[in-house]
Amino acid sequence: MPTREDVFRVADEMRKEPVRISIRSVRKRLPNGGSYRSIGEHLADWKIERSYQPALETPQLPEALQRQLATLGKTLWDEAVKEAARQFDSERKRIEGIRSENERLRDEGLVIADLAEARIQDAERRAEQLACDLAVARAKIDDLTRRDDVVGGSPTELQLSDRDVVPEASKAPEEPAEGNSHELKSLDPAVRRRMANEFWDRVMIEVQAQMRRLSPERPEAFRAAELLAYLPKKLLDEAERRQEKLSASVLSSRMTTRANHKRFFVKEPGRAAFTLLEGYQHAG
Repeated sequence: MPTREDVFRVADEMRKEPVRISIRSVRKRLPNGGSYRSIGEHLADWKIERSYQPALETPQLPEALQRQLATLGKTLWDEAVKEAARQFDSERKRIEGIRSENERLRDEGLVIADLAEARIQDAERRAEQLACDLAVARAKIDDLTRRDDVVGGSPTELQLSDRDVVPEASKAPEEPAEGNSHELKSLDPAVRRRMANEFWDRVMIEVQAQMRRLSPERPEAFRAAELLAYLPKKLLDEAERRQEKLSASVLSSRMTTRANHKRFFVKEPGRAAFTLLEGYQHAG
């Protein structure tokens, strides 16, 4: 096993030559060789003590050339540092540009978000105002309907033809006393009550048919004033001939009575609004 002195002596001799000093090259110079581990430990100490730098070792070169090489190395190093600084500055500027653009896009996005929020709030305010206007309009319609106790005063623009809206079940045979109010008054009271009940049943059948027709297009309940506008003119004329008061308030009262007896309709709690009684079929 080579000693520390053997390794130092061989390494010092090799340093005078233009060769690279390594574990392998020193091992070849040792008389008895040795393990890489033992040589490596001593050679490491030698490199530290001798400040060995193989890249800067220039034995056998003239001193003037060594100075020129050193000057060239320093110049190359300075240029490398400057180039690295230029690249760093260029990269810094690029990153700064990206950051500035990101901030601009962020600010632009915030402005757009603020504008969208303002438009949403304005739309909500307009929706609330329209809802209030609609409620006021409905209230006015209900008030006008309550005042219109005369059958002829009900709206006729929305009325549909008898052929479109009157189901076959709602058609009743003509009765002799229909055409003359004096003849109706002359009839027996029991007969008049029977005829009135039959008439109002036909009205309820017609209202039920209209609600079934309109229900798929609207989720809310129906009010009597709205349904009155859909009754056919023939039924309204018949009510006038029979001297039956067919107004929104009377229709609502008649529908309430039938809802209380679980016929035709269901009345919503606390409201004068009605929905259909599911599965109900009038048996006469």
